[in-house]
Order: sequence, then structure tokens, then C-alpha cells
Amino acid sequence: MNDRLLFERRLIPSEGKLGYQQFRRNKLAALCNGEEAYPPMLEAIGSAERTIALSTYMFGDDPTGSLFIEALATAVERKIRVKVLVDAFGSLLSWPPVQRRLRRENIEFVSFNPLWRPHQLSSRYHRKMLVVDGRVGFTGGMNIRQNHVITKPSYYPVADMHFMVEGPLVAEMFRVFANDWLSATGQLLDFNDWPSSSSAEETMLARQILSGPDSGQEARAIITRALTRARKEAVVLTPYFFPDLAVMNMLKKACSRGARIKIVVPQDTWFLFKWAFTPALRDLLECGCRILLSGPVFDHSKAFIVDGTWSMVGSTNWDSRSLNWNYEFDMEVYDSTFASSLLSLVHAKERSAEELSIQMIDRRRSYEKLRDKVAHLLFPLL
Repeated sequence: MNDRLLFERRLIPSEGKLGYQQFRRNKLAALCNGEEAYPPMLEAIGSAERTIALSTYMFGDDPTGSLFIEALATAVERKIRVKVLVDAFGSLLSWPPVQRRLRRENIEFVSFNPLWRPHQLSSRYHRKMLVVDGRVGFTGGMNIRQNHVITKPSYYPVADMHFMVEGPLVAEMFRVFANDWLSATGQLLDFNDWPSSSSAEETMLARQILSGPDSGQEARAIITRALTRARKEAVVLTPYFFPDLAVMNMLKKACSRGARIKIVVPQDTWFLFKWAFTPALRDLLECGCRILLSGPVFDHSKAFIVDGTWSMVGSTNWDSRSLNWNYEFDMEVYDSTFASSLLSLVHAKERSAEELSIQMIDRRRSYEKLRDKVAHLLFPLL
């Protein structure tokens, strides 16, 4: 059996239920940073004829957020049906909260996991999706905030990657949004009122991956299965790297089989996270994995490419919160051209990256090693 069939059978099960059906004739295009992602998203909103569904983790009330709010408000005035879903906790990370302006502009929105349900705070709504008229979709890791436009002044510039989607996956994206809207509001969206038909000339084989309290740890399962199939190379691009023991063991086993493992993480990251993942990185370096620290801008991009043929992109970080608790949305794509385009983007980031070595880790002072070990033990609880 050839590698393609193995990937299709092992990684893309056709179970006929939400988020698990495989689809051909899709087209995915990578959009880097707000400079490339926001203009086509705003253009799609401006050209909407019937419906707009938008979900995000963070939605800033800043110059970029204002562009989206104004575009959505104009769509409402044109009698376009608009629904906006924002994570309640994530909205607090941008001040003032965007909900005030959405309410003033008569844009229908709901906060997912409201703060008066503290038992749900550990599960963040981390999905980012925009579906317009069921014909085009946008998804990935990018929130709606000014700091993703890295060529313009902001307090903390953040590089990121988003994807424009055409084809049958767009209808599936709306099905996910509709399910999330039902969960948050109890309101069932009529699919007859929300058209969901899209086609593309491309022949990409792809499906979406749902993770969260409502759909299990699917992204984590896909990652571990993909690592078992890696024969030549596995490339991980993630802003946060703190996987559990099972994923770590799969990385080590893939490396021991002779696969080249390369992990690209930002050099400039949250200090507590940097302390926590340092002990884990040493174990991987001993096994032969390469770890590159990208910079100088913090890179929030996420991609996972195996053997130059299979890719996984979306919102999931390689940390315990994303892999176990958050509501996440990803896509796996079996297309060598798409994988090659992702690898080119990763290679561009490598040119300004610093390679981590065992010697660099061992040069830490004694109190730094103790601090990192304590952070490593406590971080999964944060």
C-alpha cells in the first residue's frame, strides 16, 4: 500500500459526522500577517450578499478592530444576516471589550463561555473562522487585532498565519459555527437561510479537525498518528510548545526511526512559558531533534508538515491547554504543493532564527535550572 493511501486511511477517516468527512476539490491559500489576511477578509464582508458568520478568540477595539466593526455594521445596514461569536475570556485581553461597540452598532453577537460560568474558564473558545455566503472562508491562528499588522506601530507586534478556504470545507466550517452558536445561544440556525455551497478548481484532499470538550482531543490524536507515519521529516511551527508525555515520546520515536524532526518556536515568548518548556527541549535535543528560536517578532503561526506531503494548520498550539481543553479548529491537507508552500514559509523564518543547543541550555545558572524545573511542574495547572 502506498504512502498516500496510508495517510488517507489512518489520518482522514470518513465517519460521516461533523468535522470528520474528507473532501476533495478544495483550495487553501496561506495569508501571512494582517497585511495579507485582513484586506481579503474585509473585502469578503463588504461583498456579502446574504450571510456573515464570524468567530474569534480576541477581537480588539483598536484601529484594525474598528475596520471590521464598520464593515459588519455596514453589512447589517444592507440587511445581511450577521452573527459574531467571541470568547468571553479572550475579549478581556483587549481593552475596552469589543462587545460594547458591537452592541452600539446593532451587530448580533454572543460571548462564548461567559465569565459567570467559572467552571468553564479552563476551556477557551480558541477557534477563528469567517464564513461569507457559504462561498469563502478564512481560518487559522490570527485574531482580529492591530498588533497582527506588524508594519504598523503597536505595543507588541505579533506575526501570524491565516488561510483563505474555498470548496466543500467552507460548508463544513459553517456547520461548526452553527453548532457553536447553538451551544452558546440555544438558537438553531436554519441552513436554508444560510447558504453553504462552494466549489474550487483545485483538487486538494482535506478535512477539518475539531477539538474541545464537545468533540474530544482530535488534534492531539491526529498529531500522534502523523508522527507514527513520519519517515523522512516532520516540521513543527508553533508559538507555544509544551506537549504531554505521549506526544513527546512520539517525537522521540520518529527521530529514532531516522526522521528529521525540526521544531520552530519564538525566541521572544511569555517568560513563564519559556521557563517551563526549557527542560523538555533538552530531552528532544539529546534525541537528535533540531530546535530553532525564531525572531525578533513574536511568531504566533502554527503549521505541522510531515514528509512534504501532509499538513495540519489551524488554531491549535502544541501545549496542554490547546491539546486537551480548548475549543480548536484545524485542517489537515494532503497536497504536496500546499505542503511545499508551508515549508517555504518556515524556511524563511529559519533564516533569522537561532538554533538551540544542549550547551546553551546547560549554561544556565543553578537557580535558573531550579526555576525552570518548578515552572515545568506547575505550568499544566495554570
